[in-house]
Amino acid sequence: MAMTDMNKKILLMSIMAILIVCAALAIFFMHEEDVEDDTRIVVGVTILPQADFVKNIMGDRASIIVMTPPGADPHTYEPSPDQLRSISNAKIYFKVGSGIDFEKTWMDKLEDLNPNMIIVDGSKDIKVIDNDPHIWLSPLNAITMTENFYDEIVKIDPDNTSFYEQNKNKYVEKLSDLDKDLKDKFSRYDNKAFLTYHPSFGYLAKEYDLVQISVESEGKEPTPQDIRRCVDLAKELNLSYVFLEPQFPKRYAEAIASEIGGEIVYIDPLPKNYIENMTKISDMLILEFE
Repeated sequence: MAMTDMNKKILLMSIMAILIVCAALAIFFMHEEDVEDDTRIVVGVTILPQADFVKNIMGDRASIIVMTPPGADPHTYEPSPDQLRSISNAKIYFKVGSGIDFEKTWMDKLEDLNPNMIIVDGSKDIKVIDNDPHIWLSPLNAITMTENFYDEIVKIDPDNTSFYEQNKNKYVEKLSDLDKDLKDKFSRYDNKAFLTYHPSFGYLAKEYDLVQISVESEGKEPTPQDIRRCVDLAKELNLSYVFLEPQFPKRYAEAIASEIGGEIVYIDPLPKNYIENMTKISDMLILEFE
């Protein structure tokens, strides 16, 4: 019996439905297989520079969750529900450990979400100065943080110790070269004062005999008196730049730059490529010293 047009349409729709279901099942099982075959260790970190430390040690053996995403301020950021779900799968968490606000607010909650997660304190053997949490902004501190993470990752994945050790040693050598490069750069100048909105660069300043002058203090917005103090000091020292992190508002930096006849220079302490970024930061600071 010949099929009517209506029957043909019904048959065609049925075939299409079956094909759609098969495709969906194939995608599902493909995803399941990928998950089962993924032997990477899930590592949580607080900020992007730490992700670079982990990546240089573990390579593709790490699946890294960064809790403070690009452009976010680790002093105020709140993780998304997706991030909280992801961190519940982490085997190990590499915290800064120096009192960064995100960790003071969220670290206990992250541990409650994942009680079996191993916690690595990046600040071990680093002296925290004046409650300044920005310890990673010294290459020598970065070496210590890298060593601290390495010491713990080899405990949970001892079969790959040789691989991690080789990678770690190569990266530490690069960080040591960065330290030597910065020492050489900064040693050429006598007047090494710079004005920054947020006091992120205390460890960098201490390491290389720089003088950091900060507009903001203790996380509080500057008062008119603070602005006047910075303007007067900048004029006295003949400063031409106000260094501003992109995570912070620019209105106060603009006001100071206008008063001193200078300009704002954006300087970011949080991008992922640590060595490249620290080189860029040093080059920007030297604009003020020349």
